Amino acid sequence: MTRNPLDVMISNYKHERNKNLTAHCQTGDEKCIEDLKKLGTGLHLPTETLVEDLKKQFEAFAYFEKTLDEMKIHHIKTTYQKLYQQDHAEEWMRIFKFLGKGPTEGLTMDDIVNSFELAPTFQKNHNVTLSNYQEVRDLMMGTDFEGLLH
Repeated sequence: MTRNPLDVMISNYKHERNKNLTAHCQTGDEKCIEDLKKLGTGLHLPTETLVEDLKKQFEAFAYFEKTLDEMKIHHIKTTYQKLYQQDHAEEWMRIFKFLGKGPTEGLTMDDIVNSFELAPTFQKNHNVTLSNYQEVRDLMMGTDFEGLLH
């Protein structure tokens, strides 16, 4: 599974800035969830090496993917976004079908979310997450990474 490298950088930055911050919240812990969402809003992401760092992340994943293919390891590709940021559970059912376990039809995102012990705490849009969204956007436009913005 891959995750949007920009989202990973933002999450890491949020946690680096707040060393005592818990990484996750239990489902139903509304205070923890609200606190993490607040801390993930209006971040000023450093941009000096942003594009270079994104390139490194893509290269690392490409190497990993190539290694799986070369070793002929049967696998399927998915993304964090397809699993956690959709309004439907199609990707979950696709994975269950691949594994030969779990529901392959009739599954909903409510079923998925209700099965979690940990609550989602991310902001869905970078223009909310980043106080310097325009700067980040300008740096990424015209590169292979502009599609990472949401």
